[in-house]
Amino acid sequence: MNSREKRLFEGLFAKLGFSGKQGVRRTKRVLVSLVILFSVPIVALSQQLVPVGNKGYKNDGVEPDRGTSLTDFVFRIEYIDRDGFFPEYVLAHIDTNNDNFISSNEVFTMSLERGDEPKKGLVFARRMRLSYHIEGTNDLIYYFSTKTKDNRTALSGQFSGPQITPVLRFSLSRGEWDTGDEREPMEVVTMTPEERILIKNTGDGVENFALAIDTTERSFWLPAEKRAEIAEDRYLLSAIFTKPNETDISEQDFNELGDEDVITLDLKRAHGPVFGRGNISYGEKLFPEEETALWLSLVMPSASRKNYGNTEKIIIKVVCLGE
Repeated sequence: MNSREKRLFEGLFAKLGFSGKQGVRRTKRVLVSLVILFSVPIVALSQQLVPVGNKGYKNDGVEPDRGTSLTDFVFRIEYIDRDGFFPEYVLAHIDTNNDNFISSNEVFTMSLERGDEPKKGLVFARRMRLSYHIEGTNDLIYYFSTKTKDNRTALSGQFSGPQITPVLRFSLSRGEWDTGDEREPMEVVTMTPEERILIKNTGDGVENFALAIDTTERSFWLPAEKRAEIAEDRYLLSAIFTKPNETDISEQDFNELGDEDVITLDLKRAHGPVFGRGNISYGEKLFPEEETALWLSLVMPSASRKNYGNTEKIIIKVVCLGE
């Protein structure tokens, strides 16, 4: 062994825990780690699934990007095969229940929409409606897959969207309240259990209700915002929302804290004591298919000369708000 080989030998053994001066008879425990590398050839796939590229589909595969359960969403993807083979199928994998996981029952077959040459591209589409889920917090996720008859497969990337928003909709058991015969000045008239209005959430999201006096139709009377403002041709109208099966409501249940239940010209949202009995209003967080009862109590003006002897009409706006 020449001097150069000896230096290399000593250097190698020193790294492994030996000493060239001590020789090989005295050793330490040696731990050798191996890093194994494989050289894998990269094979380009002959078929691809890519965004269509036209308006609304430049970077994803669905249009529109936002809608409700009443919206028709169209999923589109372009299939390209440089060898000219047609796909056996093209599938859309869509997280329809918005749980951030795509299961086997969330796979949908797509139909050829246009194109007849795989080398130039075939556009596949699927039109469908998607449900709104109250528990869902994110946009949906989806991707596409394909397979040729000779069992070659391809996947697209994963996309985010569309965003599903709730449908806000409700029904009323009745649309008007007739206070009956002529009333005395400052008389208080409160709905009876038979006159209360049941409101049902017929949409698919959580709903909250707000009330306001509508002045689009000309009225001789004007609303007061507090009891002290009641005057000639000036009335006070209050409301509360209760459970639908509550029937023991009286005028003492309104404005327990002051004037929180008074309906004004400005839109007021039901929450806590506002339009509530005690500290609870059932005009907020009404889930689909649930009902609430709307009760009204009217304090007549102290006098009425402009429309004496005639029927006065008061219109209330019932507005439904989402979360």
